[in-house]
Amino acid sequence: MTPRRLRHVIATICLAAVATACTTTNSGPVAPSESSRQATPPEAHSPAPTTAATAPVSPVAMGTADVPGLPRIGQWMIAPDGEIAAWLGMSLAGKPFREPINVIFVDAGARDAAEAKARLVEAMTSAGYPPRTGHSSGYRGVIGGQVHGQLPEQKDHAFSTHPFEENNNHGRIFGPHRTDGGWVFIGALSRENVDYGHIPPQHVYSSFNRARDELAAALEARSVYQRTQTVPLGTPAVRTRPIQRPTTTATPSSCGLGEHRQPPTGQSPGRSRNVSRATPMPKNTAATAAK
Repeated sequence: MTPRRLRHVIATICLAAVATACTTTNSGPVAPSESSRQATPPEAHSPAPTTAATAPVSPVAMGTADVPGLPRIGQWMIAPDGEIAAWLGMSLAGKPFREPINVIFVDAGARDAAEAKARLVEAMTSAGYPPRTGHSSGYRGVIGGQVHGQLPEQKDHAFSTHPFEENNNHGRIFGPHRTDGGWVFIGALSRENVDYGHIPPQHVYSSFNRARDELAAALEARSVYQRTQTVPLGTPAVRTRPIQRPTTTATPSSCGLGEHRQPPTGQSPGRSRNVSRATPMPKNTAATAAK
């Protein structure tokens, strides 16, 4: 089956209230079916050690985009080696399948960085995304030209809806960065499925967009963060209808599962952002509180 390619512009959805959160429009290939056979669960894992995030960041990984009312926001999640992170190491048309930033949080209620972090972790946990093991760590993100480390801070953890042995949305968040309007964080969210058709079961890429949108909805329903609007990023992305029987390769993952790398055809996903704020933002900002 020949894939259909649709080119579009990435934008960011913003949330606001006592906290504000924003998400972006499509930032990657359309996910394959989320259904999977119920079989023996994936093997127990021992997460691979994560390199300390001390490597210099390459100029391309330092790329940022302008969002009105906010400092310049990094476009990509940065891997521990200082390069743009590739989702599960996947390649797309011979190029790394880059993992975009697709959420921005702005907390205007926290009194300091420690409180901003605590409020964010509490909001993520309340939204059904507690820190869970089984995910690589040591990633970074850029806000206002400064490189920030990862939340959650525990080694081999990410915010995730389910254990790594199950289909899950998961993400890593970076910051906070102090601004006049509050403490800014950015995040990279994605969804992965477990393919029980392989021995051992393997992780399969599903969607950046679904993870982003479901996080925004969960935050709005169960935390102080509220969605406000969409912020255009001005960067193209390719959405591809999955091939019926794609070629796959299996390699070990950091969490002990094989990575069923189902290469989406087309180009790497465009850059995307989401903004979250923890108090109403000024009306002239990109994430003005919803009335």
